[in-house]
Amino acid sequence: MTIRLPVLTVFLLLFVAGCAVEPVSTPEQQPTTIQGLLSGAADTNDASLRRQYQLKAAEMLQADGEYATARSLLDAMDPDQLDDELRDRYLWLSSRDAVERGDADAARALADQLDPKLPLRLPLDQRAGAFDSVAGVYELAERHLPGARTLILWSGSDTRQPEALNERIWSALREVPRAELEPVAERSSDYQARGWLELALALAAHDQHEVEARSRAIRDWKKVWPDHGAADPFPGELALLRELDELRPDSVALALPLSGPLAGAGEAVREGFLAAYYQDLEDPDRTTPTITLHDTHASTFSAIYGNLLNTDPDLVVGPLSKEGVQELTALPALSIPVLALNYDRDALITPDNLLQFGLGSEDEMQAIARRLKQDGHSNVLAFLPEGDWGIRMEKALRRAAENQGITLLETVQYAGDSNLNRVVADGFNINQSRRRANALMRLTGTTMRFEPRRRQDMDAIVLLASPENARQINPLFAFYYGGDLPVYGSSLLYRGSPNPSRDSDLDGIRFTDIPWVLGDAPPKRDTLQSLFPALGNNYDRLFALGFDSYRLTHQIQPLQEIEAYRYQGVTGMIRNSGNGSFERTPDWAVFRKGEPTPLPTEEKGVLPDTTDNE
Repeated sequence: MTIRLPVLTVFLLLFVAGCAVEPVSTPEQQPTTIQGLLSGAADTNDASLRRQYQLKAAEMLQADGEYATARSLLDAMDPDQLDDELRDRYLWLSSRDAVERGDADAARALADQLDPKLPLRLPLDQRAGAFDSVAGVYELAERHLPGARTLILWSGSDTRQPEALNERIWSALREVPRAELEPVAERSSDYQARGWLELALALAAHDQHEVEARSRAIRDWKKVWPDHGAADPFPGELALLRELDELRPDSVALALPLSGPLAGAGEAVREGFLAAYYQDLEDPDRTTPTITLHDTHASTFSAIYGNLLNTDPDLVVGPLSKEGVQELTALPALSIPVLALNYDRDALITPDNLLQFGLGSEDEMQAIARRLKQDGHSNVLAFLPEGDWGIRMEKALRRAAENQGITLLETVQYAGDSNLNRVVADGFNINQSRRRANALMRLTGTTMRFEPRRRQDMDAIVLLASPENARQINPLFAFYYGGDLPVYGSSLLYRGSPNPSRDSDLDGIRFTDIPWVLGDAPPKRDTLQSLFPALGNNYDRLFALGFDSYRLTHQIQPLQEIEAYRYQGVTGMIRNSGNGSFERTPDWAVFRKGEPTPLPTEEKGVLPDTTDNE
């Protein structure tokens, strides 16, 4: 029987009033309905029995889908006043509520009170649900290690769903840093837990691009732990990685513009690609594909692709131009897989075997919108350059903002010859404020003291601008009474090397860029810049695109086949976003004293102090 809120409120009021009668003392007399439990809770003066009834009522309400009402009962209880048995039930029901609502804040508060072994202390018929809820709380709270321990305990007590449990266990363990895994593994005496931890450590010892080493690590682990539950069955990612060294391409055709107007860009991608290739050659334990180079300048890419079929490569990397990708999306099918280095974002349907990856600025708009949401902003004003690129970014930013529940109040466009003072003043409605004041003085015939006031409906600014324009625009935000507003930008405003004397006017701007530029790049960046200074000055980020495109030649299958798989590249964290596209999540930095300072994504909602304390 389902009790609705008005009736429950009556019983809760009775409970608060403290009307007391003799407690029910025999099992036969204990209430079995929600109404009876709430009535009994209101009537008894036995505190322990009252809480027992209240928890049972909350459990039954949750079973009926009445989570909000159950939550009102749980919220009225103080877990510190419960004995151990009732507190376990309280935490289980609270966990189930948090998971049902997907409430990460509630999950973080609960995670500190939970114990992976809690479900084992509950009655047998409640354990599966309790394991699911407790593990769900740890997942919401991103407490990966205790979440994995909970799931491992569950797998040991319930053998009915090994595949699903193994997937969840590995999804948790793969997020745990190696330094955190090692001491726990050393202390663990439980066979199942120790085996899982040793497996995670074996994989964590190798970077993601070390495919052969990771594949060998899984096979070597299986020899030591032949009967372990982690291999019965292996999680999908590990099953694929175990065989991946045998599935990577043996021959790759790299097709880029190496002459003509795009030759510089094509050469930069080529040198980045070959730098990663030569790095693999230095390791005798790695296998490397045969690479052939093809210049795409003199022909359409669809014609070049047709000619490449005669050489029968396992994979084609290219084209670099958007037009070349559009030619491929128009084809009905591709018999040889293609990793294109640009996007056709207008194509609703793409042929099988076409994969798209690049440095599209749309990825940065997605990252900016996510960061705005993470930092608690909801009403944004954007300043963008005029022209096709600005129009494209406005569409991408607006779409990304809508997906995050953020309102893009207005987009203010500026040209190269714009009066930037007027652009910012108009965007902030300063001139409108002045006009209203002047009209009022004309109307009243009086002179009054007036201080302009900026618009008050925004809580953040997005600035897409070159360094030259940004150095002029950013100080104007403070001049026009917006110094308290955080400013977010893209990689457009950073040339890729520190220039403190000129970039001090950018202080405080948070911006997104690739790890290659922000400091986490491999040493190959310095080598490439010294060997090819002209390319480095103009196409540094395309070195990174080439570097990652080589690495992706043996990451394509896990990215395609495993939804949760991520690859940390020098262009960002790469994932499969569907429709044959790989999306990058770039890194973040903030300008301090004219230099970019890394802004860790782990500090959710917390930004470093950007003021000069000296």
